[in-house]
Formats: sequence, structure tokens, C-alpha cells
Amino acid sequence: MSCSACGHDLLHSSTRRAAAGKVAAGAVAALITGPCNEGASAEVIDLKEGSVCIGCNGDGITQCPRCEGTGMMNYIGDPDTSHKSKCSECRKSTGWRICGKCSGTGLPQKELKVLRRDPAFVKTSQRNFYDVTLDEEGRRNLKEVLSQAIKTARERKAKSKPA
Repeated sequence: MSCSACGHDLLHSSTRRAAAGKVAAGAVAALITGPCNEGASAEVIDLKEGSVCIGCNGDGITQCPRCEGTGMMNYIGDPDTSHKSKCSECRKSTGWRICGKCSGTGLPQKELKVLRRDPAFVKTSQRNFYDVTLDEEGRRNLKEVLSQAIKTARERKAKSKPA
């Protein structure tokens, strides 16, 4: 068996593999040449990070995707949506989670990477992750503590730079 385009000898495969290959090639050809793609268009998305985290838009806290911010989740696979229980993914079923991309700081990865090299910043931020309840007051306190930790870490970094 050889390739019709270049004449290269192909390895002999089982009939099952050959049939699967032909089906896959036919599906790809249909997608490429078929009428389904005539009106297709794509939007270009620019994922360059700016001055804030792309996961939370600089907020540091996001709504829980499991309970959609309600604190009560439906059972997975249960057709009856009336069965609800407290959400196990958000902290104490508040409906909010700390952003996983920026660790609650709201900073882009490039800036956060620099701050994570500061042991005092890491200690302060980690201490506050375990003790915080993400209700309205807890979210406000977390933002205040982390903004102060960012400010002091930046000051320490500026002092340590040689002039």
C-alpha cells in the first residue's frame, strides 16, 4: 500500500485501523470542504495581561462557579433541581472564592511572580487565606490586608535596589 500523493510506502495496518483512518480522513475532508464552514468567522482575543489579573479583573475574589454565588449547590447528575446542599467548593458556603490565578491580590502574573519572592509577603498572604471568611466584611478585610502587604513588599523591593 502506498501514498497516492508522493508514492511513499505506508506501513501495513489492520483493517480496523485502516477503516478508522478512512473514516477520520473523510470527516476532516467534510469539515474542510463542507457547506458548514461557509459563514464561519472567528474573533481575535487578546490575552495579554495588563495591570490586573485576567481571572478576576483585579478584584482578587470571584464568584464560586459551582454554586454560582448562591452558597447552595445542586447534586451532580440529579434531575430534580430542588435537592440542594451547602456548597463544598466555596468557603463556608458564602458563594465566593479567592482567585486562583492571582491568589487574591488582583495583580497580573508578572507582578505577582516578583512579589512571591518576598518571604514576608508570602507569609502575610498565606496567613490570611486560612483565617478569612469570604462574607462582605471578610472580603473587605482581605483586600485591605493584601493591598497593605503589596505596598510594603514594593517598598522593601525599592529599598533593596542599588541606586
